[in-house]
Amino acid sequence: MSDFGTASFALVFDGACLHCLIGADRSLCLAEVRRILQPGGIFIASTMCGPPRSPEARARYDADRQCLLDGGVPTRTLRPLPALLAELGEAGFDIVDHRVGRNRWWDHATIVTRLASFPQNL
Repeated sequence: MSDFGTASFALVFDGACLHCLIGADRSLCLAEVRRILQPGGIFIASTMCGPPRSPEARARYDADRQCLLDGGVPTRTLRPLPALLAELGEAGFDIVDHRVGRNRWWDHATIVTRLASFPQNL
């Protein structure tokens, strides 16, 4: 997000990117979101969550790292919803709302946040 320079935005929408980030890249991304978000701005994360449901994906899931593996290499992060909410809170976001859609492969969370210390009413 360094390409944005000093630009800021009232809304940042993660269209299914967060679950593609592994390890420290997640906190780096969330720090950049905070940097480019205007005071009182909204960040919406749309991300896979929870353990996989399909047998094929369950066979590739590392529950300790909460990641899907491909050839032993983590390729997707699938944290349970409470862990996702905690991660966003620790990154400086207040949870405004969240919904979870379920499908046959895994759950998909949509989480609406606001920078911490701003009023919760939208």
